[in-house]
Amino acid sequence: MSAKFEQALQGLFAKGTAALLMGGLMVAGPATAAEVKFKSSGGLKWETDDGKASGQFGGRLMLDANYYDEDVVDTHENGLEFRRLRMEAKASYLDYGIALQFDFADAEGGDDVALKDAYIYKKALGGKIIAGHYKQPFGLEELTSSKYITFMERSFSGIPLAHSLGFAYTTSADNYTFTVSGYDPDSSGDENGNTDDGIGFGGRATYAPHIDAGNVTHFGIAVASESDMDRYRVRPRIGHLASRTVLMDVQGLNDVDVTKLGLEAALVRGPFSAQAEYMQANADSSSGNQDETTSAYYVYGSYFLTGEARPYKTSSGAFDRVKPINESGAWEIGLRFEGAENDDTDAEAEAWTVGLNYYANPYVRWMFNVVKGELTPAGGPTDEPTAFLARFQLDF
Repeated sequence: MSAKFEQALQGLFAKGTAALLMGGLMVAGPATAAEVKFKSSGGLKWETDDGKASGQFGGRLMLDANYYDEDVVDTHENGLEFRRLRMEAKASYLDYGIALQFDFADAEGGDDVALKDAYIYKKALGGKIIAGHYKQPFGLEELTSSKYITFMERSFSGIPLAHSLGFAYTTSADNYTFTVSGYDPDSSGDENGNTDDGIGFGGRATYAPHIDAGNVTHFGIAVASESDMDRYRVRPRIGHLASRTVLMDVQGLNDVDVTKLGLEAALVRGPFSAQAEYMQANADSSSGNQDETTSAYYVYGSYFLTGEARPYKTSSGAFDRVKPINESGAWEIGLRFEGAENDDTDAEAEAWTVGLNYYANPYVRWMFNVVKGELTPAGGPTDEPTAFLARFQLDF
């Protein structure tokens, strides 16, 4: 993504936030300040008396404390860091809406503000048509907000493409969702290093045959095709273990084609929940004479000691905010196993994560993770680091 484009969007965010909060976008019509109602639960929200315009301003802060027991490769730093420091604004008027989100914390140590969401949408054809920079429809854990995932980091497959520029159509009903998207893989700014040109198409469908309070069964499938890129790379991130184990690195001359498949399943039965995904990426570069396949998977279970159940959001086919039953908060324990491998180079990675979460209230959470990884790069020695991690999380 060009620096000029990012600067323009950042300027739009800075100048437009006040307008969004005060009823803005200029599409809210002739409403005066007296006709705008404000709320403060779950962010600062406003709505006009006639219900035609609404919006909100919010953010999230995730402060992490990290300690690493290194093995072979000494690549991690102990200490504190802001894993995420985001501000966001949303507004809608009748069938139109806009969303902006930026991250002011750069875990890789840079100075740039990372663009997350910057899109507009229109309700049409029984769903929404979206245009701009948004999260691509691939993966249950990826599409569950970082505010609501069970462990401090998502599983490390490196296959899903998060945010990028494109156009999408999405629709949902009581027990299913369906999304299709056309996008630019080069616009994601992801750490895997996809560079220059390329075009992508993808889609995701989910079905939940059982949806009751505390009783959810979920299945999903996602596919994607990315073509005409000059590089495709998969480097997993295991917890906070920023792995140097490159599972896939295919380079060509504007001629790398990638196909992706994702399968997902989840189950909630009262305080117990289980979730699993399998993903595969096949990359082919005819000009570089390279053809590689990477597969990744994870499975985990969690249990609320205080009786809560993970909430499920039918409109997105993903999980939502946990609300403690008691004023004293909620406690959750979790265990995850994850693995990934390249079938052609024998590079592989595995990890176990044990997690403990304390939800002080719906908007404040303390998280504690221990991650034990086993990383084997192609042709290199096996590395077995351990990470001890803690997080204070606040969102509004």
